[in-house]
Amino acid sequence: MSSRRSIFISYRREDSQAFTRKLYDCLAAELGPENVFRDLDSMTAGLPWRDLIANGLHSCQLLIAVIGPKWLNASRDGQRRLDNPQDWVRLEIEYAFDQGIPVIPVLIAPTSIPSAQSLPGYWLKKLPDIQAQKIKDSDSLDPAQINRLIRNINTVLKETKPSQNFQEKLSKDATLQMVHIDGGTFWMGSAEREKERHDDEGPQHKVTVPTFYMSKYPVTQRQWYAVSLLPDVERHLDPHPSYFKGDDLPVENVDWYDAIEFFKRLSRKTGKSYRLPSEAEWEYACRAGTTTRYFFGDNLTNEQANFGFNQNETTQLGLYPPNTNGLYDMHGHVWEWCEDHWHDNYSNAPTDGSAWIKDSDSKYRVMRGGSWSDFPKDCRSAHRNSLQTSDSDNNIGFRVVSAPPGSLP
Repeated sequence: MSSRRSIFISYRREDSQAFTRKLYDCLAAELGPENVFRDLDSMTAGLPWRDLIANGLHSCQLLIAVIGPKWLNASRDGQRRLDNPQDWVRLEIEYAFDQGIPVIPVLIAPTSIPSAQSLPGYWLKKLPDIQAQKIKDSDSLDPAQINRLIRNINTVLKETKPSQNFQEKLSKDATLQMVHIDGGTFWMGSAEREKERHDDEGPQHKVTVPTFYMSKYPVTQRQWYAVSLLPDVERHLDPHPSYFKGDDLPVENVDWYDAIEFFKRLSRKTGKSYRLPSEAEWEYACRAGTTTRYFFGDNLTNEQANFGFNQNETTQLGLYPPNTNGLYDMHGHVWEWCEDHWHDNYSNAPTDGSAWIKDSDSKYRVMRGGSWSDFPKDCRSAHRNSLQTSDSDNNIGFRVVSAPPGSLP
């Protein structure tokens, strides 16, 4: 086992505290206490417990979700605890699924795995798809069942592919989460039969995109503020440009040149090459292998994205389901600047995934994704928009891209 804490035990105290203590003791005896995290037994007195749990999650390689008879319907103040997005048990399991950390549900026999219909949110509904293991609660847990669980843990850890995602620390409070996007070939633009398409979305053409990294979310106001405090490269950045205020809301009211200054500062700080996505990279990452109008299918609902004035403002990022690349808020929320000059169609467009920055007026750049104030047709994967580089609005933001490790441009 790794020297870091590899196993995180998630449980609800009113449901399984005594059982989980015994389970922890068994696993710690076999795997080493430094490799198992359980809040009561693994936390140092005098330190902030929220930070300790967060650190345990960030360093874990596998999460065990202990589910007993009261786990599903435990309530507080008349509300089922799982229905609260800030419930720690829910947050722990959602974090694991979101980060690609394997989850083993451990059921206290005779408890059964909850149905997807009984679980809230996007990630928790995946729990019933995972093979669970039942363990009978008794004064001394059955050694055969514990040994089977340890074998399962070792098998899952051995077979789990290490994540290629990474995080860039911007400040004490701000982290940029970058998602690895495998390169590949796709049909860029919309087919002529696609509903509500525009002529500038064609001709549809095959593009081969190299591997790259893209930020999991549009840049947040917290991230923008951290970078705005770095020394100027070519221009000043307003630390608080957004119309809608909130650390975890997307930054908006930034023009194309502001975004470029953001990348120059970030690249200088980190030694990595950060930039805007090319239009081809953006659509490839958004589609995630799909050919439908949206990565969800051919229809978009208010449960899938912030669009069409259903919220009438930006909202916290990550509230809506991600695509299979693990990217959030690709449809709606805020328009996202791309590197490319605007062209009226794709005639003679590059086919290598690079930005198209020739033979057109550089005052206009491409934007993608739609926004909180746009209708569904404007949030389609293939839909294109443009704006002058010096313009900004409260529905325009951007996302970060980085190539695999290399030198600065």
